Amino acid sequence: MRRSLSLRLTALEVRSGESVTVQVEAVNVAAAVIEIHAPDTVLISGPHQVAVGSGSYSKTVSWLVEHAQPATVTSVEIRATAGDLVQLALCKIIG
Repeated sequence: MRRSLSLRLTALEVRSGESVTVQVEAVNVAAAVIEIHAPDTVLISGPHQVAVGSGSYSKTVSWLVEHAQPATVTSVEIRATAGDLVQLALCKIIG
């Protein structure tokens, strides 16, 4: 049985007050989890780990960038895992 997991950012860079949004597409997967990892200079609202389900689906997950240290550019990492399937994405955060 074919299994797949994909993760796609809707924007490659965001600023304070904007959202980091990913589209997750899964086919025949075990329970999938999406996590966002941000440096101390960036404040992200909402849960940093989201269970998105199992099976086959397409879902959107978003996090609001509450604050980014002014005059900095950094990245947050978004990781999707479902069993042994792993997908990573980086989004640039502009302060």
